[in-house]
Amino acid sequence: MPTILIADDSRFHQILLTRAMEENGFELIFAEDGLHATMLAQRAQPDAIVLDLNMPGGSGVEVLKRLKRSAKTKSIPVVIVTANGDPATKEMAISIGASEFLQKPVNLDELVLKISDLLNLPNSVRQTAESGVPVPVLSPAEKEPLSESRPKQLRSWREILHAFAEKHPERI
Repeated sequence: MPTILIADDSRFHQILLTRAMEENGFELIFAEDGLHATMLAQRAQPDAIVLDLNMPGGSGVEVLKRLKRSAKTKSIPVVIVTANGDPATKEMAISIGASEFLQKPVNLDELVLKISDLLNLPNSVRQTAESGVPVPVLSPAEKEPLSESRPKQLRSWREILHAFAEKHPERI
């Protein structure tokens, strides 16, 4: 199971990423500031890193520079996920060594697809040739149409967060 380091100081963002990543077979470790992210990357040697640019204890740019200078971490793919949509920031991050740059709010299917591609894994989402939109790969049972008597189950964010809190009380 590939290990992903999520370096983001936002608990809400960590919770959203956890659900999407764990459902797609990734094991997660977390850092809430730049210093912890750098140390954890050195120690844990994750398969990939999802890095926010705006964190306490060293910005994501500083973390990215440190990671790419270190022999132990320079080959780890880093996906920047940030609210900063400035093209100059994207260009700078890519030039330093970021593998991908996604803007918040991030499309979780796209993030999983990018990480799967970077790690050369079979994707749990695939790109449709016609539209280029990520589409979940469904099991044969899921491909069957829903009957009229069985409505599609919808879950609110509150239900999702409650379920997460029950499963992972140490992260809340």
